[in-house]
Amino acid sequence: MRMGLVMDRCARRGAEPGVKRGGRLGRRAAAPGFGLLAALGFGALTAAPLSGQLVSASTAGLGMAGNNGALARGVAALGTNPANLGFWDNPGWTMVFPVVGARQGLSPVSLSDIADYEGRLIPDSQKEEWLREIEAEGGQNGLGALELALVGFSVRNVAFQVHTQGFGDANLNPEAAELLMFGNAGRTGSPRDFSLDGSSATTSGITTFAGGTLTYSVGNFVGLARDAGSEVTSDPIEVDVAFPVIHSDTDEYDLSQGTGFGLDIGAAWLSGPLTLGATLHNVVHTFEFSTDGMVYRPLDIVFTEDGSSTDTDKRPIEEAPQFMLDELAALKFKPRLRLASAYEALDNLTFTADFVQRFGDGLPAGAKTRLGVGMDWRAIDAISVQVGAGYVTGGYTAGFGSALTFGAFNLGGAFQLQRGDIGDASLVALGIGFNTR
Repeated sequence: MRMGLVMDRCARRGAEPGVKRGGRLGRRAAAPGFGLLAALGFGALTAAPLSGQLVSASTAGLGMAGNNGALARGVAALGTNPANLGFWDNPGWTMVFPVVGARQGLSPVSLSDIADYEGRLIPDSQKEEWLREIEAEGGQNGLGALELALVGFSVRNVAFQVHTQGFGDANLNPEAAELLMFGNAGRTGSPRDFSLDGSSATTSGITTFAGGTLTYSVGNFVGLARDAGSEVTSDPIEVDVAFPVIHSDTDEYDLSQGTGFGLDIGAAWLSGPLTLGATLHNVVHTFEFSTDGMVYRPLDIVFTEDGSSTDTDKRPIEEAPQFMLDELAALKFKPRLRLASAYEALDNLTFTADFVQRFGDGLPAGAKTRLGVGMDWRAIDAISVQVGAGYVTGGYTAGFGSALTFGAFNLGGAFQLQRGDIGDASLVALGIGFNTR
């Protein structure tokens, strides 16, 4: 769940923090506007709907399923297009106090699937159905993220934000999933051999300081665990776990596990009811995790009919398998393109469309491809409603949000659901704002 306090001095009465409001007359329709931010502008970088580099300050954006790239203003523009900060209709000032977000997901067998059998034995027929789904997907995947926007503020066309994110994912290959659900007898009831090849786990934490289109990221911690030939045999009965781990050394923990700078480029154009924008995030990003302060653990555990042995002692990182060091080096921010548009059909009704494409694999950046539409509707002066939906890689996303405005006070909430290749996940957000002319 995400909760936070947002104070916003908006240019118009009734504006939700971070979202522009008003009819076309209030938007100086006769005068086109253009915003461009490169290395010396003021803005920030990206915020993928369900795992990005910055936490969005706008519940409206969440309610529109992340399709608010052309509407975001103030601190909210930090997660979409920094060029939006160049428009005249940005709020006078915005301030975001700590905003916390938590995300989780399991796929293809979800937490809701498992919860249906809470307190009861899961029948073999159901486990068999789940196992077929896992085999079709190539494994069972789990993900989780904890996000904290420590502070964020904007004054007209200037914005700054500090954000920390911890992320983790784990993957079980189909044989590991069968072993977990049925034991070493397997789905057939006859003991057989199992291999855990391809099973893995990754965790990382990064703090990002964003001001202008320049960003500075600090790695707080990182850990990788990879299967290296683990197997369970039936004749003779033996368990041989080989799961090497590399991780930040908690005995010498200093919250600095690598640093790097990033650069985004954004452009935006507004004329009458139409707004268009384009952003290329991470045009350059030098961040990489450092092996200084990291250790290696073999994590070799053997159980046989004659006894057992373990090797979990930490060793110098230089002794780690080279393939794991290569994977660590590959954990970098990848370029991401965002195209956004908004059309104000009526004074109180705006439609949006966004396209996002990430190039390459690396640090978590949400779904690789996203294409969606959204709507922002002010039913009456006191109530606004946001909805959105779209395609994400291997699935879909949908959102709903609403805001109540009483004079200078604004209360907004939103819910977003996502299904796709990166797993099933959901997010709830609540924002409180104070708006003045």
